[in-house]
Amino acid sequence: MGTAVTIDFATAAELARWDELILANPDGGDVWRSRDYAEQKRLGHYTPRYIVVRGNELDNDRVGSGANAAWLPGANPWAMAFTVHEKSVPLVGKLWYLPKGPGFETLSEVVWATRILVDFAKDHGAFMMKIEPRLTFQHAALSADLVAARALVRADLTGEGFVEALPIIPNASTVFVDLTSEPGDVTDGTVNDVLLKNIGQKARYAINRARRDGVTVAQVAATDENCALMFGLLAATADGSFGIRSQQYYTTFWKRFEVSGHGQLFFAYFEGQLVAGAFAMIFGNRSTYKDGASLRKKTGYGASHLMQFEVMIWARAQGSVLHDLCGSPAADELADTEHPFYGIGLFKTSFSNRVTDYIGVWDYPLNATKYRFWVSFAERAARRLSLIVRKDPYY
Repeated sequence: MGTAVTIDFATAAELARWDELILANPDGGDVWRSRDYAEQKRLGHYTPRYIVVRGNELDNDRVGSGANAAWLPGANPWAMAFTVHEKSVPLVGKLWYLPKGPGFETLSEVVWATRILVDFAKDHGAFMMKIEPRLTFQHAALSADLVAARALVRADLTGEGFVEALPIIPNASTVFVDLTSEPGDVTDGTVNDVLLKNIGQKARYAINRARRDGVTVAQVAATDENCALMFGLLAATADGSFGIRSQQYYTTFWKRFEVSGHGQLFFAYFEGQLVAGAFAMIFGNRSTYKDGASLRKKTGYGASHLMQFEVMIWARAQGSVLHDLCGSPAADELADTEHPFYGIGLFKTSFSNRVTDYIGVWDYPLNATKYRFWVSFAERAARRLSLIVRKDPYY
């Protein structure tokens, strides 16, 4: 691709159809780049920046096929949408974070897309960019061996000036469930029966057991009352073992995504008691298990499995073909009983053994001096102060 591009913030017309533009990017878009999520992150002291890059030539070898290009009426032949979460750092400048972005399909595209934003980012006060592309190690390195692929990707990105950083979105490694079914699959029963048949045996047993024992699952509105109930379950589940945000943050999130048609709250009941809750998102043809919680005292065997299955049924009805269970140990760490997500991994891999390992978060310094100050002192201080003063994770 040539360098004859123009970069600017989205117009009002483009912003009105932002999700459509994100879905048209080469990788098919991602909910973490949606407008809903960007606006939600204002509560985390980010400023959303919606950026459109346009060019006069489309090089299929660099940015994917024309079918995945965001063709804008009256614009140049191609345009790509970038969602940026901007955070101001006192005395340093602005940090630009691209959640699950840039939205490209190869490592070379991601490097190109990051660099093409450099001058624009600097002009608007950024001292660094954080990228988090939806690329797996194996796909990025063109190697099926995870260990070898990690080494290749890390060597390539380090050589291009990137610095590996800690993950932000909670699915650096995750489990996917295929929700598709071929027409010939449904010979006896319904598509839901086919879905149940296709998931893992342990999950299938738990689902059937929960049904026999009388566990029920309902889709519920994200009312203030239901959000309070869901947050109570979430807080009890966390109980200091993992961090959660404020009740206001979750309530606003769940309501925002419900109103836009991109989210749904679920409750599971046993013997008239609320025993588990979940919130799921839908964006394009993918769904995501965002939040889940259950009573610490186990009541209603298989309730969480049945609830997750009902989430999948809902997601498929909304057009999802791939369901992200959002978070797991890496594929080569599943058997590590000391891993903090070991139990989570057991639950999620009971549905599917399809573990995906993304390349994670990488920093791209734009000002070497400021970046050194950031990583050596300012970032740790900012994260600590955010937890102490705001009671909220920095990112």
